[in-house]
Amino acid sequence: SRANAAQLRVAAAVRDAWWQWQRARIEVGTARAQLDSTRLIATDVDEERLLRLIEGVPARVIVGVTGGQGFVFGRGNQQIGPGVLSRVGRDGVTVVTSEAKLTALDPACLRVDTGDPGVDAMLSGYLRVHTAPGRSMMMRVAA
Repeated sequence: SRANAAQLRVAAAVRDAWWQWQRARIEVGTARAQLDSTRLIATDVDEERLLRLIEGVPARVIVGVTGGQGFVFGRGNQQIGPGVLSRVGRDGVTVVTSEAKLTALDPACLRVDTGDPGVDAMLSGYLRVHTAPGRSMMMRVAA
């Protein structure tokens, strides 16, 4: 009957809301733990200093998109040069930016210009870009 169908819809909505709340609690807890474990290790560093800092330890690069042309590396962040990028590898790069910035790109691709054709080739292809908590888009990266 209609009443039973309505009750089932309400029950489904309540169940979905409960699970969303549970996921959000976990995400907040994880974010708090990560924030608590962070510490400032250096400011205003060049590539040479970055290479010394990451020597022998696991490292990641988290970077935003620079300007309206979609540059990820090579414009505005020369400190994260080919040496650092070779060390962390493609899997050690996380790109974070807004969905609006990505959709405004014309052409719709990200760019790299590290000065090292081998590193540019390593970064080229498709890369997941994080646009919001739990959201991401696949974007083409061109040298």
